[in-house]
Amino acid sequence: MNNYKDKIWPIAQKVIYVLTVLATAGLMFKVAGLDMLPVKYLVPIILAVVFLLLAIGVIFFRNSKNVLRVIALVLSIVILVVDVVGLNMISEFEKTMSDLLEDDVKVEEFVFGVYVRAADKSENLEDVKRHDFAYSLAYDRNNTKKAIDKIETELARNLDMTEYDTIPEMVNSVLAGEKDAFILNNSYMAILEEQEEYADIADKIKCVHECVVTTETKVEAQPDEDFDITKDPFIVYLSGHDTRKASSRANSDVNILAVVNPSTKQVLLLNTPRDFYIPISVSDEGALDKLTHCGVHGVECSMDTLNAYYDIDIRYYAQVNFNGFVRLVDALGGITVYSEKEFISTSEGVHIQQGINHLDGESALEFVRERKKFGAGDHARGRHQMAVIKGIMERAASGTTLLSNYNEILASMGGYFRCNLEQEEMSALVKMQLSDMAQWNIQTYAVSGSGTKDKCYSMKGLITYVMIPDEATVDHAKTLIQMVYDGEVIEPEDLVVPVKETE
Repeated sequence: MNNYKDKIWPIAQKVIYVLTVLATAGLMFKVAGLDMLPVKYLVPIILAVVFLLLAIGVIFFRNSKNVLRVIALVLSIVILVVDVVGLNMISEFEKTMSDLLEDDVKVEEFVFGVYVRAADKSENLEDVKRHDFAYSLAYDRNNTKKAIDKIETELARNLDMTEYDTIPEMVNSVLAGEKDAFILNNSYMAILEEQEEYADIADKIKCVHECVVTTETKVEAQPDEDFDITKDPFIVYLSGHDTRKASSRANSDVNILAVVNPSTKQVLLLNTPRDFYIPISVSDEGALDKLTHCGVHGVECSMDTLNAYYDIDIRYYAQVNFNGFVRLVDALGGITVYSEKEFISTSEGVHIQQGINHLDGESALEFVRERKKFGAGDHARGRHQMAVIKGIMERAASGTTLLSNYNEILASMGGYFRCNLEQEEMSALVKMQLSDMAQWNIQTYAVSGSGTKDKCYSMKGLITYVMIPDEATVDHAKTLIQMVYDGEVIEPEDLVVPVKETE
């Protein structure tokens, strides 16, 4: 029996060793393929691992003493376990990146609701098949037609339908009892609920059926061989909204431009209030709308609208919903922000002290949502949003945070984020930061305006609250953007809008 063990045991050790070598080679190949680890880290790690494996091999194949063979076996098993875990982590990373980064074909889902009066006894689609329907093709014409066709196919009959010019007219026809039901993209329902005269609409109607329409759009690549993301200035549009999926279209509650110069390590976070009243890009006539409504027409609409307004070229976008925001902050181990005043949040009663606060995900969300406790309203909320983004950037810029919280950060992104960076560009940014561990100069600025009421392109037929831009703050924003592009370092005093001299 002992003779049998003496023969099998060395063979088993060598098999484990060979598996370890193969797994390690695979891991090193995968790590190098990601191209995120700087050479000054990658080379020493590879050399150290190769030296260790060679030492273990010598012990196994040269009939060394038993104690050395046991130590070598333990080391081999430990390395093999690390290899398996590492390969699994990289596999998860690649999957997350596939979900996070924009594909050649962009897939979007649009949820349409079938709504009836609250007193209607209907509970499902079958119950309303003989109702008189109202609909409107004022917006999202193609998807609305798809939704109607899908519903009629499911019911195996044509619906009795009347078209209305505007969404309010369509909704009012049902509220007044002229029609029994209406079909509407839920994104536009969110806009309707913002209006003062429809503040209680959720109590007057109910949704008895939801229909999901999917569209696919080919994304045209725009390669720029002269652009280097680690050296050349660029702008990222940061969009945040309160929906379940990052790909869903909805009012954009966060509209921040991150103007980045990687050469000077300068970042300008520029906030444009959600109610800013500016020309919307999807209107051929240059009609005015609130910036937040651009999100309902897609992230491209928001980018094109801001491009035209500030006379810039936004290269990238990053979308996140509030669920993803909470998960990311928690994955980073919380963030540090400064609050200009002490308050208790209206929604969840979170206590924020004046000065420095260390916040977890839920507390950070309350911080960025709060506006009722501030006389400045949306202006204060915009400042809080930028403070939180600054906190996230500073936390993420720490190489130790990225490495130690890798799994949590990765998991927080799945299904909640979307962006249009290329894999190679993201790798280059991570590699750059890990290489120099540089501190970034992050400054924040917000344009402002004054409130009034006016009509909006995305909800024709209604007069709603809007913010008329203060052109002096807008002009100064353009100046600050140019400063970043020109490689100038922005100091706090540069953020003050210069006072024009009067003659």
